[in-house]
Amino acid sequence: MEEHAQSEAFRVFLVDVIASAVPLRAPLYVGQTGGLRRRIKDHLAPGSGLATRLRSADIQIENCTLAYRLMPDSDLYKDEQTLTLIEEIVTRLIRPGFVGRIG
Repeated sequence: MEEHAQSEAFRVFLVDVIASAVPLRAPLYVGQTGGLRRRIKDHLAPGSGLATRLRSADIQIENCTLAYRLMPDSDLYKDEQTLTLIEEIVTRLIRPGFVGRIG
């Protein structure tokens, strides 16, 4: 991961990802996926962990807003370790209340 810290392009992109999340202010969940439609469907299922956690707080998923960020088509952002690094940084900074784990 040190090469990412050394990469100006990575740092600029990460700042952009974080800035785009700021309007959400208090997101309930942050995650990553290679199949957005499938992941949304999984989360909407009544027995999913996210749906269960939201229900326990009396939050109806139908009243939530979905926001997502597509990754640029670049080798810098394609490997799983980098995607997990981005997810963990955003999760630690924003502290969404309904993730299964924080970083």
